[in-house]
Amino acid sequence: MNNHTKEFLQKLANLMEEYNCNMEIEGDSYNGGPMQITLEVLNPQTFDEHYDQWLAEHPGEKYPHGSHVLYSYAEWVDIGFHVDVEKLKELIK
Repeated sequence: MNNHTKEFLQKLANLMEEYNCNMEIEGDSYNGGPMQITLEVLNPQTFDEHYDQWLAEHPGEKYPHGSHVLYSYAEWVDIGFHVDVEKLKELIK
């Protein structure tokens, strides 16, 4: 998990703790039970910024286009159907 996502989860945990709240999505038992929450946190760095930074840090090398490991526009974290402060803190570790 990248630092940007961890920072978001920490701020969310702090807010939930401040307001003493939890989140839960209930699912329809006829459709397979509780739904799952997937958190999508957008990457604050554009691909162009990433590309320029990568070239500066790897002079003379060719950027490995097609490698989705180096850059993604977002990070996805499955957080289940019940979210509380303890669960968020556990995800951050």
